[in-house]
This record gives sequence, structure tokens and C-alpha cells, in this order.
Amino acid sequence: MVLLILVTLAGIQLSYWWYYFRRVSRYDVLYNGQTAIFPPVSIVICFKGLPEDFFSRLMAITNQKYPDKEIILVNDFSSDEDVLKIMDFITTSSFKGIRLIPSTKDVAGKKQAILDGIAAASFDYILFTDIDCKPTSGLWTQKMMEKMVAENADVVLGYGPMESVKTPVAWFSGFETLMTAMLYFGFHLAGESYMSVGRNWLVRKQMYLDVQQKIEGKNLPSGDDDLTLQALVAQKARITCCLDADTFMYSSPKKTFFDFMRQKSRHISTSVVYPVRISAKLFLFSFALMAVYVCSVLFLWFGWIGWTTLVLIFIGKWTVQMFIHYKGFTKLKAGPWIFLYPVGEILLALYYPVLAVYRVITKNRW
Repeated sequence: MVLLILVTLAGIQLSYWWYYFRRVSRYDVLYNGQTAIFPPVSIVICFKGLPEDFFSRLMAITNQKYPDKEIILVNDFSSDEDVLKIMDFITTSSFKGIRLIPSTKDVAGKKQAILDGIAAASFDYILFTDIDCKPTSGLWTQKMMEKMVAENADVVLGYGPMESVKTPVAWFSGFETLMTAMLYFGFHLAGESYMSVGRNWLVRKQMYLDVQQKIEGKNLPSGDDDLTLQALVAQKARITCCLDADTFMYSSPKKTFFDFMRQKSRHISTSVVYPVRISAKLFLFSFALMAVYVCSVLFLWFGWIGWTTLVLIFIGKWTVQMFIHYKGFTKLKAGPWIFLYPVGEILLALYYPVLAVYRVITKNRW
């Protein structure tokens, strides 16, 4: 019975690797139908506070090699000092297609600021990112738009990895972001799109506006990207993804454990209004990952299983997982996590229950 429990939990995990993660590994990053047509695009960036290096990050946006773009900066009730810094940047920038607008309502989250930015946008395609993000290349805008036009899509899902910072929190944050991406890209490729990353996705303006009144949980302060995407899925929007490394949008990881937990607590607060089918699958994924370690410790403690058997189970499980996700991790520029996956999985098994407890005993701060 003990062996059956462990094999079943490992089998549940491997089913996700085979059915979802394998799709990411097999996905062809290069796509046919590249186009010379480049419709104008509006890049919307909301800010409530500025990172110290915002200047270089915005420069990477203004320097994008795209023939017809505008940048809408939405002041989401940031400080006067921050506004002055942004105005100074606009004044000195060689790119003149930047506009600064105020958000119309000071509410938790950034949904209102995003809607204000979209309303101010001149063009039919909206590319989203955040003020603390930096594209990996000058082709971010072009390649996201190429994917949109080539596949006649309504939505392009991008990837937003964490910058490499040598701290324990940043190290784990990078792995957690990687695993989240493997899940939402894998689900998308299986026809079950459920989330996007607000710092890197492209949407047709009118479709975004059309679904706002149909969003479940629209009064929640978080999840503007996830909930909008799910409403778009319900409206049969044509959704694709872009895993071209030139389109990755890097952001700074949180500096402390508690900042990281607050951020993730806000993110999971939206999951209460996810479709039941999606929520159940995501719960089963995290439960099986956590339970296999909890059961292993308990079974060892009570002497119900030997070290040799347990080690063989985990070596077998990790070998299959790493074989399946190797190409996917490589596409997502996972760095050392390609080979250190077992360490990351053990940390995830500890992280999931800690996050759940943290979510229950604390209130989100926006």
C-alpha cells in the first residue's frame, strides 16, 4: 500500500509532464508566415512608484525596432516626485511618441489604470508591460506583432522571466516563475488557456474592451490579465503564444522573502474565480508535488519504506521529468534549473503549504 501511494503520486506528477510540459518542449519557436506588415501598436505601462533603474528600462522600450508605435505611461497615483522624473524622461527622450496620462480612479490593483491606458491608446493593438521590466532585445515589439499578424490572432501570450540575481529569494523566484510558465504555456498548448503574464502580452484593443463586463470576479483588485484572458477564451478569441527568446520581458525579483510572499499571495487570490476545471487541475498538480514528499518523510519516519526503495523511486521520477522538460526549460532560458530541477521541486514542496498559510493569516497590501 505504501509503495502504491508513492507510485500513484509520482504518476500524477508525470502525467502533467507528459500531457502539458511535453507540449512546451515540442513547441516550434520558429513560426511560418513571417510578415512585412507591421500594424501600429500602443505599448501601455502603468506605474505606482518607480524602480531606481527605470530610465534604462524605459530606454529599452523606446529603442524598440518597430516602425509605428506609441508608449502610454499611466500614472496610477504615484508620487509627485516620480511624475517629475517621468516628465523629465519624456522631455529628454529622442523618441517623441510617449504620452503621460493620469489614472482616473485611485483603487487597489491596476485594473483602472490599465483601462485608462487602453482608452488613451490610438492604435488597435495593445502591448502590455510594467515599469520595472526590460525586454531582452530590441525585437520584442516586432516579434510579438509578427506572431499576432502571421497567425491572425487576437491574443499573444509572452514570457516574463526573472532577472538573474544571486540571492536565495531571487534564485527560487526564478524557478517558481519558470514552473508557472511551463504550466500556463502547457495548458494553452493543450487548448486550456487560463492565464497571462501582465508584463508581456499583446491583445486586440476592441476585444479587450468588449469582454470587460463579462469578467468573473471583476471586483477583485488582482488578476486583470488572467480574468480578462479567461473572458476572451469564453468569447472564442484566437490565442497564441510566443516563446522566441527575443521577446522575453525580464523583471526584477523581490528582494526579501516577505515581499515575495506578498506578491505571490496577491497572484493566487484570483484563483478563487478560475474555472472549476482549471482550478482542480492546478490544485492536483501542487497537491501531488507536495504530497509525495510529505508521504515519503512520514513513511520513512515510521519505517514503512526503506531508503533504497525511496531513492530509486525519486531517481526514476526525476529522470523522466528532466528528460521530458529539458527542451522546454532550454527554450525558456532556465539556466542552472535545467539540471537542478530536483532541488527546485523540493523547495516548491515546502513553498506551497507556506504560501497557503501565509494567504490565510495575512491581508494583501497594494
